[in-house]
Amino acid sequence: LLGHFDTGLSDAELVLKKDAGLANALEARAVALVGLGRLEDSLPAFEAVAAAGRRSAAQHWMGAVQLTLGRAAAAEALFREVVASSGAPPATSVSSR
Repeated sequence: LLGHFDTGLSDAELVLKKDAGLANALEARAVALVGLGRLEDSLPAFEAVAAAGRRSAAQHWMGAVQLTLGRAAAAEALFREVVASSGAPPATSVSSR
């Protein structure tokens, strides 16, 4: 991708036509959507990444997207799921400031 998000999106979609469940292509597609500013479209794309076995990475990206969209509570919930799945101890809430 490296800044060429429109090309990255096209390339990912070509690969996905041949193998709709390929995690690398699904993630490339979702990241390209973020790079193109299509944040709402990226959320279901990251759900597909999660379904393809990259749940933690997808949740991290979805949290960042939710935060960018001004949805702090949704972002925090996603980030907490990432931490919980990593086995790290839970942190205190930052939204209560």
